[in-house]
Amino acid sequence: MVRQTVLPVKLEMGEEKVTARSGLILLYEHMISLGAIEDVRGSFPFPGSGRGYDAERYVVSLVLMLHGGGRSLEDLREIETDVVLREMVGLKEMPRPCTVGDWLRRMGEAGERALGVVNRGVMRKVLKADKRKEYTLDVDATVIEAEKEEAEWSYKKVKGYQPLMGYLAEVPVCLRGEFRAGNVPAGSRMVEFLKSCLKELPVGKRIGCLRSDSAGYQAEVINWCVNEGIRYTITADKIIILTVTCQNIISITTGNIFHLTVMLACESTSSLSYTDGILQFSSQSQNRWKLIFQENRNRHITP
Repeated sequence: MVRQTVLPVKLEMGEEKVTARSGLILLYEHMISLGAIEDVRGSFPFPGSGRGYDAERYVVSLVLMLHGGGRSLEDLREIETDVVLREMVGLKEMPRPCTVGDWLRRMGEAGERALGVVNRGVMRKVLKADKRKEYTLDVDATVIEAEKEEAEWSYKKVKGYQPLMGYLAEVPVCLRGEFRAGNVPAGSRMVEFLKSCLKELPVGKRIGCLRSDSAGYQAEVINWCVNEGIRYTITADKIIILTVTCQNIISITTGNIFHLTVMLACESTSSLSYTDGILQFSSQSQNRWKLIFQENRNRHITP
């Protein structure tokens, strides 16, 4: 027994095995309940030899590492040294970081497509259990810093990658992701990405609203939303032409379908109450305008 003189607590040495990552065990159970493990087994190719690791071991190792706070392949050693965790999730043997890196390079685009199949299966199971029919799509690009030779410079002045991601706001689901080089603008091929997101939805579900930063401030994107009947909120750079427009009160009426009112909003704290639930302008910061279109049928923007 260890003598404790500060608090009235007795400490004793025990032989029980413990882990500081018990929450990852619940994550693994959740993966099983969603059928993700079965989807991995059916989507990835089998190892080339009887001594190779199957895809399940690679994927589970990476998922546990990332959700455990890891950021690089070397962080897999934290999972490797946690014997209790590995026993609980059936990873009595797991690949070394260098082996995982070799496997990822071998999989390449085929592995990306296989992960897409797995994600699609999980996503559809989650949405099937959800009673909602309409969802909000959040689209944003995220910069992943990397020191790899093929990594490109991003707008954040670091080398890496900049995948474009589409998430549903109402449920914790990634609808689609598109891996991109770091020097690819976030707004590049935005409409094509939005169309692909809609294709991922199961029958009976739809996107009712789009949320995007200034990458989505494009005539093509806005017109696509109009044609699809999708409401949208898009952040735009406070350029001169937009500032001048907002400095005037404009009222546009097209039949009984569209009514637009724009008012002056100069300060960073300003906001504008929208008329008839149609549109709202507010300045999010001194260099940004926030455009929220609640209803915009039959309204197109000229590039």
